[in-house]
Amino acid sequence: MTSASRWTTTPGEWALGVLRSVALPTAFLVTDLAILTYGGYRLGFDATLYSLGAGAWLTGGDPWNANFNGVVLAAPPSSVLPYLLTAWLPPSVAGVVWVGAALAAATWALPRLRLARWWLLFPPLFIAILNGGLDAFLPASFIAAPALAPFLKPYAVAGLIAERKWRSVVISAVLLALTLPLVPQWLAHDPGAILASQGPSLTLSAWGNPVLFVITSIALVSLGWRRGWYYAIPALWPSAQLHYASMTLPAIRPVAALAWCTPIGVIAEALVDRLRAYRDRRRQTPA
Repeated sequence: MTSASRWTTTPGEWALGVLRSVALPTAFLVTDLAILTYGGYRLGFDATLYSLGAGAWLTGGDPWNANFNGVVLAAPPSSVLPYLLTAWLPPSVAGVVWVGAALAAATWALPRLRLARWWLLFPPLFIAILNGGLDAFLPASFIAAPALAPFLKPYAVAGLIAERKWRSVVISAVLLALTLPLVPQWLAHDPGAILASQGPSLTLSAWGNPVLFVITSIALVSLGWRRGWYYAIPALWPSAQLHYASMTLPAIRPVAALAWCTPIGVIAEALVDRLRAYRDRRRQTPA
């Protein structure tokens, strides 16, 4: 910042600059350390579970009977299929391989999204990488292969809608249609009930709270088409978990990021936008 720009920066802009460059990475780091200490996460846990399911598939078994340390596989078929790539490896080894691949994909995507590398500490992305989960691949997929993003995680279609990539939406729908013969077998295991019994982070979303849902929806609309669609998944999706917010990186802003794009973060960012718009109108109004 030059000496001239320092004097023209408003207090609000200065505060947002501090939030962006200092407070945000610090908050991310503290949160990640707390997750590592108290969260009970294990390196490559999701990838190991999914690899067990993929391995069962190759041997003619039922992938949704896969169980790793008491956690049962509940993901849709399209989210299990990528793990066939490493199903020939021991599940624990495959888990570590996917962690490395997730880290590489996220590291590749960040500079292309004009985000600093410290965004690897963004708790949703950090957890996705730690687990070797497919959410960590979504930012890279949005850039390099948009149509594949909903195949990895169906709710990622919101990102394609946000960018108005209708051709990619159609292609991804065709790809997902190829997995329809597997869907009845998946649904027979009642994945919703499995997630409800295993997902302690259901309260991250406004789903199930009518008042909060309405307020969050209004906030999403006020943020505009692009941010509104990207943020809608972690803010409104049923049984939304922390790592779901990895998909918001193409449109992320500091205020929402501080609260992981949960309803609180979305509402706070909408309020900041309204205050900024009010300030700008005041500046343009003749005295």
